[in-house]
Amino acid sequence: ARAERSIATLSDSVTQEQRAGFIALVGRPNVGKSTLLNQVVGTTLAAVANKPQTTRNRIVGILNRPGAQLVFVDTPGIFQPKTPMNSRLVTTAMQALGDADVVVLVLDASAGVTGADRHVAADVAKRPHTVIALTKTDLLSKSALIPACEAAQALVPKAELVPVSGKTGDNVERLLEIVTAKLPIGPALYPPDQITEQSERFLAAEIVREKV
Repeated sequence: ARAERSIATLSDSVTQEQRAGFIALVGRPNVGKSTLLNQVVGTTLAAVANKPQTTRNRIVGILNRPGAQLVFVDTPGIFQPKTPMNSRLVTTAMQALGDADVVVLVLDASAGVTGADRHVAADVAKRPHTVIALTKTDLLSKSALIPACEAAQALVPKAELVPVSGKTGDNVERLLEIVTAKLPIGPALYPPDQITEQSERFLAAEIVREKV
């Protein structure tokens, strides 16, 4: 019986140290979701461009850290669709939102809060585990960053807010620490050497689309 208790204690200890789950990156188009994903994973998984709806698929990026596996899901921008294709893109994003353990609302600090941001935030606010990533902070002065943070925080007051730069990587580590703490306890969902669900053909197509 003592041996069984020891084994159970050891098992509980290992389980408590390991966290794993899905993190959905959501927001309106062109706020920097794909740039942030690429920065987090350390390689190009999603095409980055200044054109709306550059991301047209659910793109998964897997980050393995000591005691945690973070599965980031980059989604198409959420907006009011006017065509069948746009409706499909928004549906893809909303499905990822519903499946996520943690939701990261990505906002563009350089553009300010828009009506589209408020529309996305209304859905995100219903989620129990939400973090706000205020991106493109490298484009703002320090004096402009404070009011930008206040406006972003007002969208989802209960959420933790982290100003980051997907381009330079500034403060991304802090974002990862906060997200990791919100993940459920459990085993890894993917092999430790896997960084995405996408095929090499898909990744090559993303790079070509980005350059074009």
